[in-house]
Amino acid sequence: MIQRILILFGFVFFILPGVASAQTQTICDNAPFPAGYVIVERYQSPECIGLPGTGQRHTLKVQIPSSPINICSESPFPVGFVITNMLTTSSCWNVNNTNSLATYTVKYPVSPGEICTASPIPVGYVITSVINSNNCFNPSGGSALAAYNIKIPEAQENVCGFSPIPNGYSITATFETGNCPPSNRGITIRRN
Repeated sequence: MIQRILILFGFVFFILPGVASAQTQTICDNAPFPAGYVIVERYQSPECIGLPGTGQRHTLKVQIPSSPINICSESPFPVGFVITNMLTTSSCWNVNNTNSLATYTVKYPVSPGEICTASPIPVGYVITSVINSNNCFNPSGGSALAAYNIKIPEAQENVCGFSPIPNGYSITATFETGNCPPSNRGITIRRN
């Protein structure tokens, strides 16, 4: 490992590459939320004032997002990330006391890749099919399909009819497909 040495006011400091602060903060849930941060933990604590009428006190651990990272589902969603897993953890106490899943694993998208249907579709990507996934649940409930296969399109690509169409592409054909429920409609797009 290469180390850098900094001598400042007669003191010697070793700077290790790759060692950095996670930029984590702990705040009360009624405090101003720092821009660019995500919620990585929610818990009750005596340090924060209770919610009106409940007496419940909630503390948030927030940090600048890295890829991948587990965030609480009520967190501001980080720009440029996608949801790849939905799960229940003790880190994200569900403020509504429901049985809904409370944690998302988010990361930068890859092409090709699989994302949960609750995820935003990244700019420039298309949906090529809808699939079952053990990593994602259906936000509408039931046992319906819950994930998308996504990719950055080639010069010509068959995609689901509800897929976003990237700038610079046009629809050249429509067709029936079992890969894109519930509409079962596909489209062919071509780069202009």
